Amino acid sequence: MLPADKVEAIKNVRVWDGCKAFIEFSEKFYPSFIAFDIQPESAGQKLYYDASYGQDTSQHILGLFAVGVGTIPYAQLPESELIDFILSELDEQFDGKASKNYVKHIFQNWNEEPYALGAYVIDQEDWRRIRTLGESVEGKLHFAGDAYTTGEDWSSVHTAARSALRAVMELVG
Repeated sequence: MLPADKVEAIKNVRVWDGCKAFIEFSEKFYPSFIAFDIQPESAGQKLYYDASYGQDTSQHILGLFAVGVGTIPYAQLPESELIDFILSELDEQFDGKASKNYVKHIFQNWNEEPYALGAYVIDQEDWRRIRTLGESVEGKLHFAGDAYTTGEDWSSVHTAARSALRAVMELVG
């Protein structure tokens, strides 16, 4: 049986809904980063970013990252309407260039992923709750991942890797 504070942390940690898309275009017409203002900040995030920036590729791929309320318009649409919505959104900003240059896309709704059922722990979560999530249980049960940290930072690939390293170090002494 898990300690009461661990159970409380698991039950009460707040996780954003989330989705991600990668859209390939035949030419680059967009900047490296487009952020949207979501207020309050604790409600979520939405941004487009050049997913091929700094990569050795000739492909032009724009990523969409949305969590919290930023996810709502995408997660509610059927797959058949999703790319039209995204292209329309981008066409408004880039004078119709998104639709003209569209090649293909991939979309992932993290809320529907059976082992995730959401995206990331919200940025405004209590650091003490995160620390409790990351603590081992009696030195026998260890936790690793983006939400299982020391409470100093969470919700990124980098923090997940550091928490895995910490768990391994605890295992080997």
